[in-house]
This record gives sequence, C-alpha cells and structure tokens, in this order.
Amino acid sequence: MSESWVEQSVTPDADYLKPSAEAAPGPPRLGYGFQWWIPPGSDGAFMAIGIYGQALYVNPARQAIVVQAAAWPSPIGDQGLNAERFALFQVIATEVRDDPR
Repeated sequence: MSESWVEQSVTPDADYLKPSAEAAPGPPRLGYGFQWWIPPGSDGAFMAIGIYGQALYVNPARQAIVVQAAAWPSPIGDQGLNAERFALFQVIATEVRDDPR
C-alpha cells in the first residue's frame, strides 16, 4: 500500500462526501472515501467502523491508532454512542502523544 493510495483513499472527491463539523443536531457529519470514514478536523484522522460498534481510528498527526472491539446491542448504534466514541478517540490520541513519559 503506497502513501499516495492512502492519501487518496482518505480524501473525499465530492462535496457530499466531505466531513462537516456543523451537522446539527447531533455529532459532526463524517466524510467518506474508499471504506474510510473521515471526521472533521485538520489532523488527517480517519476511521473504519464495523456494524456492531467495532472501530479502528487512525490519527497520523498524533501518530496514534485506537482500536475498539465492541458488540453494541443494535447494528447501527445511535448518534449519541457514535459521538461519544469519536470524542473518546480524539482524547486518547491527544493524551497519548502529549504524555511526557
């Protein structure tokens, strides 16, 4: 897998596929490309999301990867769970890279 393929795969190529921090009501609207979900922000993060809450979060700017193994009670989950998960991933990526140890 080349670096250029990864970059292309996480760069939405249509306006309706781009992420937006201004999705009201509810959590930010995720962008999409090549099976990756792309949260809003400038750190280049992207995620793979499974049907029952499994997730892989990659944040290149923070050099962090977070994996969630899950078995949510419904296949889609709800907006609240998705918003909390994304917020948690961002905090983990920030705290891991800011830890002076």
